[in-house]
Amino acid sequence: MPPTARKRKADAVASAKRSIPVVEPATSRTSPDLQTTGRLYQHLKRLMQRLQIIKAILPNRLLRMGHRMGILGPRARDLSRIILHVHLAAGALFQGTNYIGLIQQHPSLDLEESNDDQEYHFLGSDAFSALILKATGSATTSQPSGGLSFRQVSSDPKYPVYFVKHPSLMYGRTTNNGRMVYETILRLCEGSCPDVSLKAASVVQRYTFPAIPIINFKRLENSCVGLQSSGPVPYALLSGIIAHSIHYIPEIIPLRKYLWQEALLALDDEYRQPRLSTLQLALLQMYSRPQEVGENSGQITIAVGRAIGAAHLLGLHIDPTNWSLPHWETSLRKRIWWALLIQDKWRALLYGRPSYLYHKAQCVSLPTLEDCDAEEHASASDWTSMETFIATCRLTLIIELLIDSLPENAQWQAVAALSEAYHWCQDMINFVSVLVQADQNLYWAPFSAHHISNTVNLLLRIATKGRCGSNETMASQAIAASNNFVTALISIYQATSWDTIGGALRRISSLLLFAQHELIEVRMTYEQLATALHIPLSDDIVSADDFLASLGLMSNDALFQIGTDQAWLASLGLWNSE
Repeated sequence: MPPTARKRKADAVASAKRSIPVVEPATSRTSPDLQTTGRLYQHLKRLMQRLQIIKAILPNRLLRMGHRMGILGPRARDLSRIILHVHLAAGALFQGTNYIGLIQQHPSLDLEESNDDQEYHFLGSDAFSALILKATGSATTSQPSGGLSFRQVSSDPKYPVYFVKHPSLMYGRTTNNGRMVYETILRLCEGSCPDVSLKAASVVQRYTFPAIPIINFKRLENSCVGLQSSGPVPYALLSGIIAHSIHYIPEIIPLRKYLWQEALLALDDEYRQPRLSTLQLALLQMYSRPQEVGENSGQITIAVGRAIGAAHLLGLHIDPTNWSLPHWETSLRKRIWWALLIQDKWRALLYGRPSYLYHKAQCVSLPTLEDCDAEEHASASDWTSMETFIATCRLTLIIELLIDSLPENAQWQAVAALSEAYHWCQDMINFVSVLVQADQNLYWAPFSAHHISNTVNLLLRIATKGRCGSNETMASQAIAASNNFVTALISIYQATSWDTIGGALRRISSLLLFAQHELIEVRMTYEQLATALHIPLSDDIVSADDFLASLGLMSNDALFQIGTDQAWLASLGLWNSE
């Protein structure tokens, strides 16, 4: 909804005000005349009638299942758009007020924490009933003065959701609070890029946000220019946005280490009183460029666990669809949770580590197009971006099933996959071969390097299995494809220094280090790669079996060990295998 007033914050630094374009205050807009209001009302009435018709055709249970699985046809998609239009028409008609009988406006939970004395913590209903010895309804907020202060946000009385106020900042703030860090970052960038805030915000909106929509930029803009009811200026988040954008702003690339150092200090301080902006900052670190993630993978694994703990505290693991909160907040909560879930499940798969999240301990429905922030200004690319994020969420559900089945079925899956594996590898090789410079400049997920190196991993396994099974033709094809692919990757990296390819090559170097003993045809490729990455070559060659035995891995199938759990490669000491 459009804000109803505009108020400059006295403590907003001038640079923050300059960095985000100032929007026209709502109070200066011309109010619609009676004729316009009447037309809006009639339009809204027609939309509501269509909504009732479609809801009568499609049962509620089927609608919920269809939104989760994404399998319903035109009527369900029409319903989603109608619901969105109802929100927009009602907002235009009533200008942010509560409109009775249509869509009720609810106060924000995240913005209600307006002081540093208390903060809301999610508490399970059983634990809550142990505190007050009775159930509460959807209208219950707090007990009388001196009692327990809480808020019940669920509109479904069968499933109450409680947030209880707790004292916050028991040990105070650190000296690296968000505002101080933001001002430090501006000073660091002042000489090379004085408008770094504006450039960084533009970068995140252009590259990262279409893939990972974890920030409501309209509300961020409102906060920075001081509009009423928009929350405090999120200085720590602004610091993270700058650090996250380093790759795309050449002037500040030399400051990469210092900017991230400051941003992470701000994140540490944010965790003393976590809010949604705290998790947004944490996610900006997790979804950094592959170079950042590859160099700091261990710390990011810790960061995922820390963020999930804060998310549980804020109740993000519970589906907020039917909560008494503003639509923008329920949508943002869902997107932040799914961004965390994606990180957790993909890292569990790629690094062979346990997932932090158990599927029965969370119940957040898949995002839908209704959860897009673009609202009435949405373009075709906005809808496409949201659909892409939804597709990534669906793919993560498949990854979750795969993780659960790997311990008992891993070897069967590895053998069964060989019949089609070579063709899938060729698809990846062809994909990389047609990429141009413009493609490389786009946002690439932190796990992109893994997908490229795992292609070489699979080709080497195909070659080994084929040779053991007397299928020399398959083995020769896989070896040739592997050598040609690695050589092409080396050429791309030497010409562009693309961090995604660089991360993949570092992982491939560990694979070829072992494979050259079993597949002598890849030895020259390994030497070429070692030279390109400045890895010292040794004349003392130890067999793969002896090397694995020295690590306590008594296996005759070194490549199978690498394929199912690559985390142990960190013990090599040559390169960070993650």
